[in-house]
Amino acid sequence: GVPQMASLIKAIKNMIRGKKDNVADSLSDPVNDGKYAIEDSEREIGEFTAKIAKLMAETKRLAKEKEQAEGEATKYHDIAKKAAEGGQEDDVRKAVTMKNQAEERVTTLAAELEKNEQLTNRLRDQLNKARAKVANAKSNLARLSARMEGAQVRQDLAKASTKFNTSNS
Repeated sequence: GVPQMASLIKAIKNMIRGKKDNVADSLSDPVNDGKYAIEDSEREIGEFTAKIAKLMAETKRLAKEKEQAEGEATKYHDIAKKAAEGGQEDDVRKAVTMKNQAEERVTTLAAELEKNEQLTNRLRDQLNKARAKVANAKSNLARLSARMEGAQVRQDLAKASTKFNTSNS
């Protein structure tokens, strides 16, 4: 069926990765499967971290743009005030238009920044969960590996003791 096929494909991939000669070993090596799964997860975490860094750089850029737009809004507000004091209606209209455009940019950028902050927080949370999962998988893998080695040692000892007993009689 499908699950069997999937595990066979995984075994073949791991065989190539581990360059194993013994196919039977590759088909049932949970320690190696776990090791490769952890490597894959760590690579994904690396890519994820890079994406978060990119997003944070983009957020910094947006914050700078927002600051500039706020500065422009203030500048054009002051220009409009001076023009009004001087009775220059045309200049007032132009300055007010520029001020409004700058304020619209501020609003748009503020919304973008908010979205980025939320996304960054969500991604960071997912990243921390992924890191915790990998750490947990590593400790589980170490325990599994130790159990399997222990079982192998016991098996070898049992074989040796059987040989010893039969050659003794």
